[in-house]
Amino acid sequence: MNIHTPIRIAFFILLTAAIGPQTSLGQAQSARFSQLKSQAEKLVTDRSYSRANDLYRQAGALPNLNSAERRWVDFRLADTSWRSQAGTQTNDSTVYDRARQQLESLINNVQRQEDRDLTWAEAHQSLGDFWWSRQDSQNWHQGWTHYQQALDWWAGSGDMETARNRYLQIVWTMAEPAWMQRGNYGYSSIPIEILDNALKIAVEPGDQARLHFLVAMTLRNDGDLRQQLRMAKEFEAALAANKTTDWYDDALFAYAEWLMNNGRVVVLENGQWTREPDYVRAMELFQKLLREFKKGETRYWDQAAAHVKQITDPRVGVSVSNIFLPGSEIQFHVNWRNVKRIDFALHKVDLPRDLKLPGPDGIGQWADQVELQAAERVRTWVKDTQDKDDHRPGQSVDRLDEPLPIGAYILEATAGAARSRDVVFVTDAAVILKTAGDQALAYACDALNGAPLPNATVRIWKLVHLDNRWRAGEATKQTDDQGLCVFNADDFPAFPQSQYAQYIVVAKTEDRQAVAVSYSNAYTYENQQWRIYAFTDRPAYRPAEIVQWKIIARAPGRNGFQTPANQTIYYQISDPQGSKVAEGPAALNAFGSAWGSLELTSAMPLGEYRVNYWKSPNQQNHIGQATLFRLEEYKLPEFQVSISTPEENGRKKTFVLGDYVQADIQADYYFGGPVANANVEVVVYQNPHYHWWTPHREYPWVYEDSNPYRWWGGGQGQIIRREQLKTDRTGKAVLTFETP
Repeated sequence: MNIHTPIRIAFFILLTAAIGPQTSLGQAQSARFSQLKSQAEKLVTDRSYSRANDLYRQAGALPNLNSAERRWVDFRLADTSWRSQAGTQTNDSTVYDRARQQLESLINNVQRQEDRDLTWAEAHQSLGDFWWSRQDSQNWHQGWTHYQQALDWWAGSGDMETARNRYLQIVWTMAEPAWMQRGNYGYSSIPIEILDNALKIAVEPGDQARLHFLVAMTLRNDGDLRQQLRMAKEFEAALAANKTTDWYDDALFAYAEWLMNNGRVVVLENGQWTREPDYVRAMELFQKLLREFKKGETRYWDQAAAHVKQITDPRVGVSVSNIFLPGSEIQFHVNWRNVKRIDFALHKVDLPRDLKLPGPDGIGQWADQVELQAAERVRTWVKDTQDKDDHRPGQSVDRLDEPLPIGAYILEATAGAARSRDVVFVTDAAVILKTAGDQALAYACDALNGAPLPNATVRIWKLVHLDNRWRAGEATKQTDDQGLCVFNADDFPAFPQSQYAQYIVVAKTEDRQAVAVSYSNAYTYENQQWRIYAFTDRPAYRPAEIVQWKIIARAPGRNGFQTPANQTIYYQISDPQGSKVAEGPAALNAFGSAWGSLELTSAMPLGEYRVNYWKSPNQQNHIGQATLFRLEEYKLPEFQVSISTPEENGRKKTFVLGDYVQADIQADYYFGGPVANANVEVVVYQNPHYHWWTPHREYPWVYEDSNPYRWWGGGQGQIIRREQLKTDRTGKAVLTFETP
């Protein structure tokens, strides 16, 4: 025993001496890796991805990295390379593609769930950002598939504080990527379960308020009653943090707009539910935003001020949607807001006398431009709106208690400073206005039988917009025996010309009055191209046939297109290669038409033939072109193919799911005889088939346009069978397949 003891001791000493230097070297390399990693991770946090990538390249060059360190380096090299590239304006996708492939490889190499480590989770998050947070990608569907994996991993982590921070970080990125404009929350469609999980783990009041806001924005489009009731609570919880969070003004404005446009949930007596705008609460929130923020401190200030004005300002409107025949009941529409009483007055007016144009908007609401000083007030009355001070708009359809005599009336509604008016026509007369260039034609007639109204007074206003204001010229004439009167430029002396003009015309005979409005472009058409309609007796021809062609031409003039009677134009017909086939003059007749023929030869190329037209023989002043015809060679198919399924009792057999379907394919030559031993490719498509039944009704003729059995096939469908067959000596092939 004593003899062997020194030998063992000596061996131990030698072994220690042999491994001591290697251990020191490994420790130095480990320290160097930790130093590089620490510096690089700080740069990643500061978003200095290019510099972080350089440090990780140095770390990757260190020898003897273990597998975990090597995987982390590979992850960060791929992650920082694409993030660095995303900060440039280049369109080269090489870096993106390589980084994506490297990250996917890191993920796919982990087969077992227990091997999923921090690198695996970080690679998923990086790919989520790759698809979603890049300005040139914005692909939520692809991003979510990776975010979900990373979130699940952190949810199962034992390091609570780190897991909480990383889970919330992913949620913030999903909710508001760098490219998203502030306020578009909910665009990413984060599942509500993820936001609920984040709410459970969030401890900072600011984080909780932000998550309440995100939950509310996500639930806005959820049609479930419980979620809609919850949404209001989430908005209120988001506002509880007051001005201490960056998202307080977003929550204030979004909630207020929601209450104004949609409102609170109201459960009806029948168990159904609906929404009613809550203008009172919405105004409170808008006003709170205006109180707590100065103009310029929030981007919502001007919008909130406009909404407050919209909600609180008194408003009244009246409109008449019909022209009434004598003896008819007079009906009109009224709408109001923030008014308790509306005063109505009805004035009988003489439109040729009382209409004064132009107003600040041209014709615009021309009823507002009727002066009432000389008009007769024929009726006044008051309407109680029963307003409840809840800023809710009101509306009604009202009627006069008795008909009005023939004439034109101004119906005016007044509620404090708010006013509105419209015209009530009680008449059986009509006026039609047609304009072309600087000419206008008015036709006054009986509205019931179209008979002309001779000697009617017609007053017309022509308005143009020049030097930032509207100018009007007017003229008055009497209709002739045909109920017509024409107004030309001479009827508006010293009136400025314009490319655009508005016209309003009023016709009156006794108390029968009518009005019409039209618009016109007064510029000349002289510089426009001709309009040429060219056609042939057939759209396509074979070689050696004769083409018969004809054209109808219209030439531009000052007041529109005119017939170029007895003029001569010149044409050239070109083949598909652009080579000239025929040319010559085309003498137009009194109707602006010309025709001719063209012989086709077997040497002419197949394809589309075009024709061009000029005003002169040297091909100057091009005036039009057209596709004239196609030259084609036709060859009839040698055989035909038909498909049939079995019949039962003289009708096509109906198959149910699980049956085997048999289809007979038959190929025959047109000249007679089967196509034997031919190769047949068969493709079977499956379409979704939806149908429903309409029950019998007591009066079916009311619903005769409704087919009791309807179905929808859903397009071409998906391929469920593709098979190669061969016909037998009779030209027949049989396909059999199971119905899935």
